[in-house]
Amino acid sequence: MSSDPLRIQETLGRPELNRLILRLRRRLESGRSLSGPLTLTSCSPSERDALNRLLRRAPSTATSITIQLESLELNLRNAGVCASLANAVEALGGPVKDKRTERIKEEEAWENLFSDAIGSAGERPELMTWLAELKTLGLLRRHDPAVARQLLEQSFKVISRLPAHGTTLAELAASVFGDAHALDQGKTVSNLLLRAVASMGNVEAWDDSEGRRDAWASVGVLLDELSAPVAVLNLRARGADTTSRALNIHADAGEPQFLTIRQLVRTPPTFESSTPYAYVFENKNVLAAAADRLGEKTPPLIATDGQPKTALHVLLRQLKSAGFLVRYHGDFDWPGIRIANAMRSRHGVDIWRMTADDYLRSAAGELQLRGLPADAEWDPALRPAMEASGIAMHEEQQLDEILAALSMHPS
Repeated sequence: MSSDPLRIQETLGRPELNRLILRLRRRLESGRSLSGPLTLTSCSPSERDALNRLLRRAPSTATSITIQLESLELNLRNAGVCASLANAVEALGGPVKDKRTERIKEEEAWENLFSDAIGSAGERPELMTWLAELKTLGLLRRHDPAVARQLLEQSFKVISRLPAHGTTLAELAASVFGDAHALDQGKTVSNLLLRAVASMGNVEAWDDSEGRRDAWASVGVLLDELSAPVAVLNLRARGADTTSRALNIHADAGEPQFLTIRQLVRTPPTFESSTPYAYVFENKNVLAAAADRLGEKTPPLIATDGQPKTALHVLLRQLKSAGFLVRYHGDFDWPGIRIANAMRSRHGVDIWRMTADDYLRSAAGELQLRGLPADAEWDPALRPAMEASGIAMHEEQQLDEILAALSMHPS
């Protein structure tokens, strides 16, 4: 028999039966058949009365009603209302989507997407890590597979241009997309690429403006290229480029100089030194004092000026590649310990003159330790010694000892 839309509406389209029809639609959408029992709980009086009339049952006060769907379908068919419950559900609410099948097809689309992306990655471990992270965290799932595929294709177009050599982010965006703002912060493809370039450059923290600048700089792309230059003293380089010439002029005079991200990335100097060591300090005052007292008679010195910035990270990567052994010294306070831990973890520096013995030998003054304590990863005895003393000590308080050691050109 055929279904009668008017009779279906009159019989099953009443508000009191909405919950029943909704439950039937959900079963169909999940790929299940309309058979077996279906129980509705917490039925209102009007809902209960409508269900009892539909099922041809005597009135009751039950708030939980179980419906045998085969029996209900048979009653409706015998009454000439519809050919099947499925026909009735579609007549009332439109065609039913097989969501189970749709989910299976969607999962297949996602698997194909990532399989193709892995092929595009060319077995590069850093890109495999990036794709695994995108998949595990579901970062593309806020889009449908077609849009996600487009975003990945756009990402790989940019990746194919990396590493760059001092290109600005706007220039890169314009060359790939014809839009200088296509990779601006907040753009979806820019957010995806930020994770990729951080993985490519082995940059762990990229979730703030400095980290974003650092991640892009690690693959030769510049953001705010004149921001936060790094101070150096007696750092020499080979070459005729302006950066190398400026380094050598300042080194000859024993005068500090600032290096920008622009200089380090656009025309990377080839570094050289008579000593294999470079020394990094937390405070620029150490470099100024070294210039005053020792002039050009020190090994290469560098200052983080507090928390390390992008220019410093770029410089240290270049020095490590050139074969320098980098030593680090900072303040004996809790922020100083954390900076030293980060430098050691990120750049593999040796922590210099910052053991518990160094602290106990020099700790003096009235400056009190403040803030949350931190373990010194290079010397487990340092934190207990600092906590017992309670004294914070900045590098400026150790200048005489530091400069005396630097004057010896320790190897």
